[in-house]
Order: sequence, then structure tokens, then C-alpha cells
Amino acid sequence: MGNNKKKLYVVANAHLDTQWNWTIQKTIREYIKNTLVWNFEHFKKYPHYRMNFEGAFRYQLAKEYYPEMYEKLKEYVAEGRWNVAGSQWDASDTNVPSSEAYMRQILLGNGFFEKEFGKRSTDIFLTDCFGFRYSLPSIAAHMGLKGFSTQKLAWGPGTPIYNEDGSVTTPMPGDPRPRMDLGKWVGPDGNYVIGSFLCGDYARKLERDSCPIHENETYLREIEHNEKYAGVPARMMYFGVGDFGGAPTDGSARVINETIEKNGDGQPFEVIAASTDQIFNDLTPEQIEAMPAYRGHLHIPHGFGTLTSRAIGKRWNRKCELLANAAERAASVAKWLGKADYPKERLDFAWKLFLWHQFHDDLPGTSIMEAYRFSYNDYVITQNVLSDELTASLDAIASALCTDVSGEPVVVYNPVSFARTDLVTSPMPKGAKHARVYTAEGVEVPSQPGVSEIDGTPVIKFAATVAPVSFTVFNIVPSDEDCTLDTGLTVTKQGLENPRYKVTLNAEGNIASILDKQNNRELLSAPSTLGVREDNNTHWPAWEIKYEDTKLPFEEVSGLTSVEILEQGPAVVALKVTRHQNSS
Repeated sequence: MGNNKKKLYVVANAHLDTQWNWTIQKTIREYIKNTLVWNFEHFKKYPHYRMNFEGAFRYQLAKEYYPEMYEKLKEYVAEGRWNVAGSQWDASDTNVPSSEAYMRQILLGNGFFEKEFGKRSTDIFLTDCFGFRYSLPSIAAHMGLKGFSTQKLAWGPGTPIYNEDGSVTTPMPGDPRPRMDLGKWVGPDGNYVIGSFLCGDYARKLERDSCPIHENETYLREIEHNEKYAGVPARMMYFGVGDFGGAPTDGSARVINETIEKNGDGQPFEVIAASTDQIFNDLTPEQIEAMPAYRGHLHIPHGFGTLTSRAIGKRWNRKCELLANAAERAASVAKWLGKADYPKERLDFAWKLFLWHQFHDDLPGTSIMEAYRFSYNDYVITQNVLSDELTASLDAIASALCTDVSGEPVVVYNPVSFARTDLVTSPMPKGAKHARVYTAEGVEVPSQPGVSEIDGTPVIKFAATVAPVSFTVFNIVPSDEDCTLDTGLTVTKQGLENPRYKVTLNAEGNIASILDKQNNRELLSAPSTLGVREDNNTHWPAWEIKYEDTKLPFEEVSGLTSVEILEQGPAVVALKVTRHQNSS
């Protein structure tokens, strides 16, 4: 984009919800097939028509279920007529997944594209999503991506706005200042991607425009807006179809074909049938350097309730993320020790199996219940696969450790990258009523009998201090009495205390005080309570919170039933507070 010629990058897409008001079965049987068949028809009729489609997982489905059409698809990709887009395994939610999982989305997505087509995408292409977190540009830049685009910010005041001095800030509802369309979106670490924030309706039908594209004054004004505020005389615009996949209308394909044939010196701007990342790749370093920058989240007033909807899916997703991390690290150590082969295929299978459920209607919790039967099934399969691989790696590693201790050896695995002291639960030695726990060097650590069982066997809990990413041997020794170490842990029905903090409950069972004893500082300004508030949305009640409902007062949950001391000992203390409110 080295010259100053005005350009309109028109991006054809077929947005597909992998699961939403239908299941993955309907996506495979109808929507994937339609996307291939209908776009192939456009390619035959309109030589200037180009298609964009995201989600490597959908390409894998096409390869598995429609192999003949998939081979034809590969030809169109090689010709540059069908563009891989978005870089991800599937078009995921950006708020719930961990940063590591999001990087895997890009690693596996672009990895698939490169292996199958010899091409990679350089952008995050999320036409539909419930807001975008601040760290997304940092993650994308770390993975070598250049751009980000969406149409979702047009749903409300989520788009950054320009101040009079040209700086960019977070918008307020009803703010009349001009909105940012093209510019740098900078993450917490200072890295950035180029954002195209106002791409318009992804289901736009070009034949419905009142005049030809070159004569459309709205498009010209939008290009000139970017020229004025971003220093770039260009604009990116979506057209196509939404939610069901398929293809843009025949009329839209015809219009774009005819428009490109009319490109020339006499037109006010050039129209480009573009890939989703072309506008970012065409920018010069000088243009990028001079662009305005925005730092912060990109919010939309839609889908606020998705952070809590279908909580079991979010819990299992996080279990899968943690298990995958733990299994990979253990497998790497087992390989390094020469005790086992690295199970790459199994681990990749597990990652891919749950990553596609991070799709922006699946993990957020906005799909129908029938769809979640597939999601939950895949989560359980993933956890079983990862647990098996983790167990196999730990067995291999344990065989290389010195476990010659006087009692029952227990190997504690810390998969995280920092040292920690945490609670370990292990079966009590067979036949023992009491036990004590020691390090391999013979130093006793805090322990106590647990209140639960493992496969019918009583358990012992102990505090283990372990190094980062380590495998540490502890010794559980049968004893005539439990551990009597003084660790400063105390508990009553009025509160709990350790050497650092003192937590106090009031008569209503709420946390009334958290005292930081080390700094002699009270951490609460008022008691911590549980509140409930009305939700009057009848359109999407499980996941959409109406703006006016956020102004309603909270009702404090009372209904205290009991306060019980759940655990008490040198390793752990715990209280259980039970309440009853209305029907809950």
C-alpha cells in the first residue's frame, strides 16, 4: 500500500457456527457440504470471486467426510481463490480460554493449513464473538500474526474512539466522537496487531446496494475517514452469509466480479476481492508506525452472561487445559530420561478434541442442550486420554527416582513453573489408622487424616513444598499417632487463621474481616456477601443480561443454615457455610 490510491478491501466469507442452535452432526451433514458446493459454483461462474473461510477443524471435517470435494478445494486454495483465514483450530471465544490454549488454537490451526495447503493465515478473523480481551493482541503478535478483524463491535459502544488530539480511548454509550476503524491494538506487553474494527455485517448482500460499489458515497466516506484518522486511504468490508456457512448470494458474487472488471483510473477507489489478512499485509512499515494505537479490552453489550452460563463446560475446559499442560511436561521429562517415547499423536488428538469446543457459541454456553451432549462427551474423552498419558509418564519417571524409603513412597508432581507449597491427598498406608509424612531427607511435614476416601481407602493429607516442574519423593510412615507439628493453623465456627491471615465470620455467616497480620492491614471495607439480582431477559435469558437490569439493586443472600468445621489439623483447616435462599 505504498501509494496513496484509495482502496476498498471486500472480503467474502461464510460464517459458520460449529454448534449453536444445531449440533455438530448438522454442521457436517449440511453446512460444511453447502460451503464447498455453493462456493465451487461461484468459482466456475465468476473469475474474480474469492472466498475466505476460517477454522482448521472445519477443513478437517471436509477432508474426512467429503474427500473428493476436499481435493478440489486444495486446487482452489493453490490458485488463491479460496483463502484460509483466522489462523485458529476453530473460531474460539477470547474471554474464557487460557493464553496457552489460545496459542494452541493458532499453532494447530496454522499448522494444519501449512501441512495441507502450504499456506498460513496472518490474522485473527472473528466476525462473531462476545467481546475481546486485552491480552489477545499480545498473544497474536507472539504467534507471528499481524491483524485482527471483526464486525461485532458495531453492536454497541465497544469500538475505540478518537479524542480531539487524535489519541484513542475507551468509548462511552452514546459518545458522539468518531470511532476508530483501522489502527494498532496494543496488548499489555506492548506488542500489537493491526485492527480493522468496523468491517460491517458479515452477511451483507452487495446486490442490495442502491448503486454500484464504485459510486457508493458511504464506502468513499469510510475510506476517507481512515485516511484522515489512520493515515491509510483504505477500508476493509465484509460480505457473505452468517451462522449457517454456505456462500454469499449469487448476486453478491456477480456484483464483486463486475466491479473488479471496472477498476481503473476513472474510479474514485480500487475494489479488491481480498483475503481477510490482505489489508494488513499490504501496509508499509511507515504507515503502521504512524497509526493511532488503542490499549484495552474491546467490549460489546451482548452476551454478558456467557462467563457463567453452562458452568460445567467451562470447568471441564479448564480441567482439559491443565491436564494437557501437565501431561506434556511429564511426557517431555520421561522422554528426556530415556524412559518413554513422547506420545505426540495422542496429545495432539486430545488438544484438538477439546479446542474446537472453545468455539464462540460452545464454550460460552449459548448453544442448545443437544449440542452439549457432544461437548461434554469430548471433554470426558479428552480428560481420560490425558490422564492415561500423564499416568504413564509419571510411572516412567518414578522408575528413575530413588524411592527406597522406610514407609510408603509417594512421588509428588508439580507441573507449574514456580515453587509452591500445596496440599497433597494420598491413600493411607494399608492397615494403618495413623501416619506421619516426611521428606526423602527425613524432615517431617504437616499432615492429618482426610475426611474423604479414595476407592474406599482412608486418606492422609499433607503439605508438600516442591520446586518448579519437579517430581519429589515423600515418605508416608505408619504411626501410633497423628502429626503434632504446630503450623499456626486454627479454626472455630467464627473463623480461620494461619501465620499470615486471620479470617472472621459474622453472625450471618459472611466474611466480615480478612486481616493481613504481616502488614497489620484490614483487607475488607465491608463484609463480603453473596447477592442475587433479577434477570428479566426473555430473549436469551441464559446468557444475555439486559443493560437496564444491571441497575437493579442486589438482594443479599441470607438464609444461613449452618456453619461447620470441615477440617482441622496442622496441614489444613476449613469451614463449610450452608445457606438456603428461595428455591436454592
